Amino acid sequence: MSDITAHFHAHRIQELRRAFTPKKLKTLWKSVVKTQMRSFDLVDLHDYYDFTRSIDARTKQICDVVLAGRFRASKPLIYRLEKKHGIKRHMTIASPFDALVLQAIVEAVRIRLEQSQPSRNAYYSRDKHHLKLPHEIKKSPYDLWWQLWPKFQKDIYKFSQAKKYLVVTDLSNYFDSLDLKSLRTAIVHKIKAPEVLIDLMMTIVDDLGWMPDYLPRRQMGLPVIHLESFRFLAHVFLFDADEVLKKRTANHFVRWMDDINFGADTKEVARQTL
Repeated sequence: MSDITAHFHAHRIQELRRAFTPKKLKTLWKSVVKTQMRSFDLVDLHDYYDFTRSIDARTKQICDVVLAGRFRASKPLIYRLEKKHGIKRHMTIASPFDALVLQAIVEAVRIRLEQSQPSRNAYYSRDKHHLKLPHEIKKSPYDLWWQLWPKFQKDIYKFSQAKKYLVVTDLSNYFDSLDLKSLRTAIVHKIKAPEVLIDLMMTIVDDLGWMPDYLPRRQMGLPVIHLESFRFLAHVFLFDADEVLKKRTANHFVRWMDDINFGADTKEVARQTL
């Protein structure tokens, strides 16, 4: 007895066919995914040569499994990376198959999601956004800090007006505390994305999450993986926060993933915004 519904064959498979073709997957592997997987803390000894050498067969295999409605992520490699004060973060390394499928889904909905972004002052990928760093500002060695401060706000944060205070904050434990059901709702709310793509994406995200022994799944926590697709999902989830910051600060804010800086004229305004 088949576990694939008639609705899948009649409607959902059409959206998958648009997103998954061997040609698209091959291009994504060579231009995006392979480069990102090279940046993992634990690298592949042979630089994914086996996957690259048989890329035509691999991409066809992925398309066949996805279009059959049977794709599931394989068990990832989980390791712990120490942060500070003895706290450790669970890091994930996905297989080339899983990384490529997730990237293909993100590419299918990226433009519509980016168009729904309330402010251009929020960033998620150093590969796509080239912001200046403080030491890159051209300045005279004789400039004083109060002379440099307005220039810093203009050149780094793109503030149209100088603010007296700069508030620097972040969202603690952001990835681990992200509710996956809320993430799905946020994406569906922002755009009219094909349901089957979102379902497949959230299935993969859930499969790649860290889950010790036989504990039940909690639908909580976005896996920490050095892949653009995961950073983009975490970025999209904060669009509502961007909208609030844009209104309260007159767009004098910058968000880099879960790190947020904004300008304020008074301490009271800063506290209220926080």
